[in-house]
Amino acid sequence: MSDSAEHLKLAGEWQSISHNNLELLLQKLGAPFIIRKIGPRVSPSQRISFEGGKMFITTETGISTKESTVLIDGTEFSDEMFQKLFVATATINDTGSIRVQGKLGGIDLTVLREINDEGQMVLTTNVEDVECVRIFGRKQL
Repeated sequence: MSDSAEHLKLAGEWQSISHNNLELLLQKLGAPFIIRKIGPRVSPSQRISFEGGKMFITTETGISTKESTVLIDGTEFSDEMFQKLFVATATINDTGSIRVQGKLGGIDLTVLREINDEGQMVLTTNVEDVECVRIFGRKQL
C-alpha cells in the first residue's frame, strides 16, 4: 500500500458521464438480460469515502442501490455481484489509483479507479477480452 494520500481524491460524490462496452461487460459478468439492457441507459452515481484501511462505495442507479466495502490494504475481501461471490484484494499505487483484482465465480476481474488530468474519476473494468471504461464527473453541491 502506498503511503501517499493521493487516493483520497477519489472521495466524494460522482455522476456517470460516459461509458464504453458496458453491455458487453455486463454480459461477461453474467448479469441478467434486463440489467444488460437497462444498465447502459441509466446514469449511476457513486459516493466514495475512506476510513482506515477501507473504501466505502455506494452506487445508485435510480433502480437500485448497492453498498460495498473494499479493504484497500491488500487484505482479501468478498462481495456479491449478480448473485455470485466476488473475492478480491485491493491495493493503492503511488499515483493514488486503486486496483481491485479478484474472481467473480470463476471469472478474472480487475477494476481500476483513478483521477484523470481533468479531475474526473475513470473506472476501468477488465474481464477476459473486454475492457469497459466509465467516466464520472464530480457532483457539484
